[in-house]
Amino acid sequence: MEKVYLGDWLYNAGIVGFLNINSHLWDVKDEKLISKDENLLKFGDNYIEFDRKIFDGFAERFFDYAFKEYMSLFNHIGRLKNLKETKLKELENSFNSKNEKEAKKVWKEITKSLKDIGLKDKYSYKEEIPETITSTDDANKVLENAISYLKNLPEEVKNKKVIDYFRFGKFFHRNWLNALSLGSFKKKYEEHLKESSLKEQEIKIKKEKVKIPCFVCYPLRIAKKDKSFSTSLASFAGLNADLLNFFYMPKNRKIKSKIELPLCEICEIIYFSYFAGLTPVKRDDKTVYYFVNSDNSIDDLVRENKLLKNILTTEISDNILLDFFTQVVLETSYREAVYTLQNIAVLELDLTNETMPKVYSFNLSREKAK
Repeated sequence: MEKVYLGDWLYNAGIVGFLNINSHLWDVKDEKLISKDENLLKFGDNYIEFDRKIFDGFAERFFDYAFKEYMSLFNHIGRLKNLKETKLKELENSFNSKNEKEAKKVWKEITKSLKDIGLKDKYSYKEEIPETITSTDDANKVLENAISYLKNLPEEVKNKKVIDYFRFGKFFHRNWLNALSLGSFKKKYEEHLKESSLKEQEIKIKKEKVKIPCFVCYPLRIAKKDKSFSTSLASFAGLNADLLNFFYMPKNRKIKSKIELPLCEICEIIYFSYFAGLTPVKRDDKTVYYFVNSDNSIDDLVRENKLLKNILTTEISDNILLDFFTQVVLETSYREAVYTLQNIAVLELDLTNETMPKVYSFNLSREKAK
């Protein structure tokens, strides 16, 4: 069994993401995480523990989760359904009043919307979309076919959308994304994770080979060999060869191909899962991401991120964070807890400009919490 403890905020986001990707293995009961199969997954106070068999089918789950996030974020199916509810009524009125000019105008608006969502360019839709129609039924059929197609996309198109989602969100380095596919992810990560078959990093000290420990989980695991900075993690985390704010630096610093990140394969996949731990919100024509970092416990970490996600998805206001912290206080009081909120921070990420995340916190004394 492999143990993964709470760590830095990005690692914690990876833990939440890893659990979201493997959500079929756990449930919540009385605000506690409950494993459905303790042979595969267990929960400790500040760690999760799992058997490497958990990685069987992980690549598909990783890609499926990203695809669902893409479809949810852009909501193209919802937009098409909205077209049916609004524009088809307008079209029907135009046909009934024999207003051909108005009917052409409405249909043009519908076809423009189909083009705007990239039905053909981005989703590889093959069916022809007529320039003109003669009835509302014809228009309805076009929209129904498009909706059905988006609901049942071919696997190769779905996988391409995953890469598009990662590129749009700028979650990972371009070098890594350029070589990413479902097949390559299975071969490079899933297969080795299941078998623990990767070579380990070593250095020579006085002619003796010494294994390099993982800088995240030391002393649990050894760093994997050939983990390059240039294909590492999110650039805003400072873990790449072009940024110098990192504590590990080999002597041959100038040879980038020789620089290895001292990271084990387990911690690497946790970091790669961080995208699934963030909550995206569209604001001012761009997408920002939120994450609640809490090092009290795994239970609190998951619960508080679900709480923030519920607030973000039900109401967008200028007082989102105040609403969140207030709700945490109320729920804490309800559980008669005496912990403060000093260990909770909400991070806001704008991944488009590579700036450091904004951090919001709310201090509450132990006396007020009581």
